[in-house]
Amino acid sequence: MVEPYGFTIFFNSISNIFKKKNKFCNNCGNILTIQKNGYDSDSSKGEIIINIDMRTILLSHSISDTVITLVLYFVWKQNKGRFEGISDWVMCFALQSVGITMILMRNLIPDFLSIVVANVLLIAGSVKFYFGTALFIDRKINKNFYFGLLGIFTLIYLYFGLVEPKLTVRAVVFSLFVAFINIDAARILYKSDNKKMANNYRFTWALLLLISLLYLLMAGYYIIGAAGVKFLKVGFVISLMTIISQMLLICITFSILVMINSRLVLGLEEESQKRDKILEDYKYLATVDGLTKLWNRKTIEGRLREEFDRSQRYRSKMSVILLDVDHFKKVNDNFGHPTGDLVLEKISEILKNTLRKTDFIGRWGGEEFIVVCVETDQRAVWKVAEKLRQEIEHYNFGLESQVTISLGTATLDRGESLEDILKRADDNMYRAKKAGRNKTIPSLNSKEKFYEKLENDFEICDLKV
Repeated sequence: MVEPYGFTIFFNSISNIFKKKNKFCNNCGNILTIQKNGYDSDSSKGEIIINIDMRTILLSHSISDTVITLVLYFVWKQNKGRFEGISDWVMCFALQSVGITMILMRNLIPDFLSIVVANVLLIAGSVKFYFGTALFIDRKINKNFYFGLLGIFTLIYLYFGLVEPKLTVRAVVFSLFVAFINIDAARILYKSDNKKMANNYRFTWALLLLISLLYLLMAGYYIIGAAGVKFLKVGFVISLMTIISQMLLICITFSILVMINSRLVLGLEEESQKRDKILEDYKYLATVDGLTKLWNRKTIEGRLREEFDRSQRYRSKMSVILLDVDHFKKVNDNFGHPTGDLVLEKISEILKNTLRKTDFIGRWGGEEFIVVCVETDQRAVWKVAEKLRQEIEHYNFGLESQVTISLGTATLDRGESLEDILKRADDNMYRAKKAGRNKTIPSLNSKEKFYEKLENDFEICDLKV
């Protein structure tokens, strides 16, 4: 009777060597022995009885476990630091390999090692598989529970392995422990909320449930039909179940590698998305002012140049507004620079919310701002500027003195350069400051007495300089 063991892998090819009837094949390398009327001398019918050499299966399992341990070790070494859990899987198969090797050495080493220690290592390997799965999917678990479970298993094997040896009891206990651990591993995979890995996890937990079912069937068979069997002489049913468990473990090993590969791909995608986000942030920071979140001077100059070229090409109207916060230095001196920053932020918000959708605004420098009004003539840009001035004037900033702005407007004349219109707007803004601040000085040109019209239409005689 073979000592039951946890995860077995690698399905060894079965070779048949047939000889004459009623003679067994004694060739050293045979795994199958076939006999007609061999075990039942009273049998009147020719029945073929098949025995699978469990020692050969155990040896192949130990070798394949060692190979898998090495493969997972190199995978872990290459991806160390990316995600956790692989090192526990490495330990799982390493413990399996050592445990099975110790079982193969029965009668060569003390029973304490080949029965108790060997099977404790196998269960410990299953526990490490569970721990690795939990770490891989970032799931918190109660490790102390499994340490206690491992202690209970050790005590049972000490008693039924050395004190009162009962192979069937040990086999049932082992099978139930392995089934329970695998079911719990399948449970945490099933409950994982990682939707991107759901398909990979589904494949793995389904395999874990299948192998758990197989071990439950083993436990039932040991209870019902395998009483009195001896070490390494387990019969065809247990041998077949062992081979099936190997096949399932091959699939589980494959699913582990698939999960690792999927995590790597997802990790690369996430890193790529982070890089794209960083690039977008850098682009954003390169175009906007950090304090006011308005376009910075470089960006607004480029946008102004585009609008100027468009206006020249299609001979359309274009106007600009330059404005400056009145007595802003006193705000900083009296209330501190943090308060001054808050004032600029609020002014930027008011200006942005007051402007038309077709207009665009930027921070020109310091406490100066520029507004570009497309398809806007002298009269319309003056209205826009006045609305901005009144919104600022009537807002309560919570300071002892009222915050106001001074504005100057300019509308593009045919044949005029961009520098010319900006200079006129700047001159008008400073004229507004000299006129007492909190005023709007409109654009003046030689073709139209616009200033006189404003006097008549809007009664703004106080705007004269």
